[in-house]
Amino acid sequence: RIPPRLGLNGRLAHLDVSSNFLAGPIPDTLCTGQKLYRLILFDNLLTGPIPRSLANCTLLWRFRAENNLLSGEIPSGFGSLSNLTYVDLSRNSFSGRIPDDISQAPRLQFLNISNNRFAVALPDRIWHFPSLEIFSASYCNLKGRIPAFLDGCQSIYKIELDGNRLSGSVPEDIGNCKKLVSIQLSKNSLSGQIPSELATIPAITEVDLSQNSLSGKIPEVFANCTTLESFNVSYNSLSGRVPLSGPVFQLLQPSSFAGNPDLCGLILRRCPEPTDVASKHAPDQQHAKKTAGPLVWILAVALTTGMFALVAGSRVLHRRCVIHGIRRNYKEEMKMGPWTMTAFQRLNFTVDEVVQCLNCSEDIVGMGSAGTVYRASMSGGDVIAVKKLWARPCKDRAEKSDGRGVLSEVEVLGRVRHRNIVRLLGCCSNGDTSLLLYEYMPNGNLDGWLHGKKTGVPPFRQRGEGGDRKKEGGAGSAGDWVTRYKIA
Repeated sequence: RIPPRLGLNGRLAHLDVSSNFLAGPIPDTLCTGQKLYRLILFDNLLTGPIPRSLANCTLLWRFRAENNLLSGEIPSGFGSLSNLTYVDLSRNSFSGRIPDDISQAPRLQFLNISNNRFAVALPDRIWHFPSLEIFSASYCNLKGRIPAFLDGCQSIYKIELDGNRLSGSVPEDIGNCKKLVSIQLSKNSLSGQIPSELATIPAITEVDLSQNSLSGKIPEVFANCTTLESFNVSYNSLSGRVPLSGPVFQLLQPSSFAGNPDLCGLILRRCPEPTDVASKHAPDQQHAKKTAGPLVWILAVALTTGMFALVAGSRVLHRRCVIHGIRRNYKEEMKMGPWTMTAFQRLNFTVDEVVQCLNCSEDIVGMGSAGTVYRASMSGGDVIAVKKLWARPCKDRAEKSDGRGVLSEVEVLGRVRHRNIVRLLGCCSNGDTSLLLYEYMPNGNLDGWLHGKKTGVPPFRQRGEGGDRKKEGGAGSAGDWVTRYKIA
């Protein structure tokens, strides 16, 4: 157990007991001195409710208690904590109402209450967080309607409400969520039509409405949504023709539309022919179809062969150019399509600045199996590393040939924050080229330090008795096994 009197001396400011086998309740003495600002309790066997004293802990800014056995209601009061920015209470057994005041927390950016047992409706003003960016409440047994967004959700870019019992329609005012990038509403009981306002959100990238009871047609306006990369409406009651144009619909697999027997077009079944043709022309039409059939197949085979040769040839030529260090004209690349950028934190530069920095081959700092890495200096003084990928994992996650390693960088590193992992700042794409933006590490990589491959790097130093001293092994290397052990 956590000692029941821990914090009673009034000096406790930071407590991290994560990933242990601690059981019993959370002591109500942790914030006795009102100095506690960081409380990390995840991955234990803690039971009981959250002490009400924590909801009045004025300096608290980070609270993680996911993956425990905590129960009861989440106490009111967290909404009045002016420093609170991150709360994760997922994978517990919380029940009862979700506090109405939680949306008043002025600086809260991340809230995850997934995998609990609330069995209630969402508060009416749940979207009115001043600063919230990610809201996750998946598999909470939530019921009732999705509250109207109204003028809320100004900062939210990710909403996860999948795996609940939500009913009613998707609110039409979802278009007010101007920064929304991803919305997950699958595995609910939603009905009505897909709101066309969803396609007008400037940065919308991922939409999952699968396994509901939605009806009507897929709005044609989705064909004009250039930022959309993933669109899943399988297992609903949709009907009509899938939009013919638009970049995303040309790349989707049939599984994205499965379970909608009345949908047709594109990669699905052929849509019914018009029935308003006079019957006297039926023989002529049948003869024309018989004659045109072989011609259509011949043209299709010829076009497919030509396009395959063109794509294969261009990829070979592109790879040869990069291997031999030939400079590429990035002005042409910019014209391939509008650049979009998905940021995993606040950035002080634009995608146009990033692309302009790729003109100079002298800024290439590395080249690997996934792509070329550039050193890019932004106008605001930031220096970042830009990895230009050979393939397009940001655009087509279903393409297995791109390699799981690159996909993992985009999907995992965008969420991970750890002192020993290079931060992934964002991902850019223009439909033809994908760029990964990392923090720039001026001292090279671990391989260079261990094996002395990196030149121009300061000698490895280790503080010991009597001050700093150089280690044997030369510049840019970790020569002794004590240092190597510490690194490992």
